[in-house]
Amino acid sequence: MFLYNKIEKPIIYKDLNIQNLKKYNIKNLIKNYGLVDIYVSHSNSKDIDMDGNIKKMKIHEFCKIMNDDTEWYFKSEDEYDFLNIIGIKNVVMKEFDKLFDNYSNVLSKDCSFWLGGKGSTTGWHTDIDDLSYLYVIEGKKKIHFASPKFNENMYEKKIFTNAARWSEIDFKNVDYQKYPKFKDVKIETYILNSGDGIFIPKNWWHCVENMDETVAITYKIFRYQYLYSKLCESWREFHSKNNGYKIYDLNEIIKQKIPSEDLIKMKELINKNNELN
Repeated sequence: MFLYNKIEKPIIYKDLNIQNLKKYNIKNLIKNYGLVDIYVSHSNSKDIDMDGNIKKMKIHEFCKIMNDDTEWYFKSEDEYDFLNIIGIKNVVMKEFDKLFDNYSNVLSKDCSFWLGGKGSTTGWHTDIDDLSYLYVIEGKKKIHFASPKFNENMYEKKIFTNAARWSEIDFKNVDYQKYPKFKDVKIETYILNSGDGIFIPKNWWHCVENMDETVAITYKIFRYQYLYSKLCESWREFHSKNNGYKIYDLNEIIKQKIPSEDLIKMKELINKNNELN
């Protein structure tokens, strides 16, 4: 069964219930990977991820505290490839391929991993990912969307983060006196339960709140037209530098916050798992 998106708008897929992904629930993550070291991010509804601190702990340790301190969130994407580190990325990707990978001109694919307690959040932002599908393995998520046509109403931060834009607005505590144009934004809200998925269109503003302790994965497909988006990002970076915006380099941030010996260990595990697969 293949699922298509012909219109660039959020599309919810109820009850996908991908059977072979259910084993990556919280109980089994603790059982099978509980002693694996992870880096969790300090993240709340008004700040950008790149500004937050990170701390190292075992998966089982994080699962014990994630409902008590909801500003800590385990987010693994891009350069921090947790699924590859523990050797299950190819298995996970194949499950999503069965549903979504029926597109031509595919350049690459990727997956991100999310584990957070009830009340943990990601603030208003956009992504330039070509095709992006968020799937909930366990728990419940609330996700808000706003169309790019409301860009002028979203009060974008004067910063540059590669492939993403961030809003100044705290979606849980909106200051309408400071951000009056936000009143005119039409917001679409969806609830994702265990087994549900949703298509996140590129450049749409969205923010997320976990309504329960939640495990989720984002599956991404990059077609050749994504190269145009990357070209536009180069221009945006040039524009941001010329206007004195703060520039965030994710690779440099990772090097500053994660010890070099841990980065080397991660790369060794990824290379080993790639050779096995």
